[in-house]
Amino acid sequence: MLIQRFIILFLLSCTTLCAVTETQVPHPSSVMEVVNLFPKSCDEIEQLCSDTITHAETRINNILATHSSDRTFENTILEYDHARDDFIIVENILDILKMTHPNSLMRQKASEKYTLLLSCNADLFSNNTKLKDAFKEYASHSNEIVNTERKKFLSELVSENKKSETGKSARKKAKLSKYSKRLEPLYVQ
Repeated sequence: MLIQRFIILFLLSCTTLCAVTETQVPHPSSVMEVVNLFPKSCDEIEQLCSDTITHAETRINNILATHSSDRTFENTILEYDHARDDFIIVENILDILKMTHPNSLMRQKASEKYTLLLSCNADLFSNNTKLKDAFKEYASHSNEIVNTERKKFLSELVSENKKSETGKSARKKAKLSKYSKRLEPLYVQ
């Protein structure tokens, strides 16, 4: 019972840290709403994973489809942040299920889909050079007036991307991505 309470509080804290607007995953305000976020069958896990990937791809493609002169903080940076938040919430849900669900088939399906989401997370967010280029374009060409918090968030996002790219050729980045994907299933165990 203590573990269940811890899990619910953990997930509730994760979801309340995320922005509340325009997200796929509902942000719960009660314990029962948190419980309802969890899939109840293997088919629901499958559907949740599929919907999460599709939704993230759509949001990322919308960011990339926006012409650089039309980019705003909301349609570029916040849209990325919301997409990633939703994705990570579902990862956390599957991570909890794979470790704690009493049914072995549910644990196995959650583990399988968790591994898939880790791989997709790398492709959609971490290693997406087109997305990083969109951030750089926005940061360097935007005349939009943003508050101090948004400026700090943008500078941290751009500097994270610069750090991850420093001194790496395209070949090295591809090789690193390949190895990261091969190692991800080991993190699950």
